[in-house]
Amino acid sequence: MKNAGKRFEEDFEKSVPGHCVFVRLKDAGGWGFNSSDNSDEGGSVKRFTIKNKCDDLIFDGELLIMAELKSHLGKSIPKKVFRQDKKGRCYQIDELYKEKDKPNTFAGVIFNFRDVEQTWMVHISHVYNFYYADDNGKSFPLAWCQRYGLHVPQAIKKTRYRYDIELLFSLAKGGYLIIDESVKYDG
Repeated sequence: MKNAGKRFEEDFEKSVPGHCVFVRLKDAGGWGFNSSDNSDEGGSVKRFTIKNKCDDLIFDGELLIMAELKSHLGKSIPKKVFRQDKKGRCYQIDELYKEKDKPNTFAGVIFNFRDVEQTWMVHISHVYNFYYADDNGKSFPLAWCQRYGLHVPQAIKKTRYRYDIELLFSLAKGGYLIIDESVKYDG
């Protein structure tokens, strides 16, 4: 049985309108080989992991949405759901942040709060600043997403959810998300 996060990713993909280009960037768990068979490294296993900027690329002909999807129970999503390197940096947040000013591009994180059945897309500028601020605690609270994000309406169809991606595109294009890099978050 698939975990709830994977089900969210599948439901989100199935919600993308047919006229949009959708690319799901696969997460790689790593692969390797036993080097004792092929070299003199003494039986160690080599691992290589693909790093992707985000989970999904969605293009409707005018706007590219680059989205990292995170789903969690509760009214907050722990910062630790983003993998960090040894220096405490998060590759996905850093890489999406580099895309923030590109024309016709909306980069962000889609937070799914499962037990309250709410989904929010927050622009990467807000996510980046909140993630790296020392005084914001260890999670992204629902109230913070409600304040700084775009609501993604969802409806249950029998047992699975559908998300209103068309509305998400309309809101992103309409400038309903104002980015102020100097904002201090009251998380």
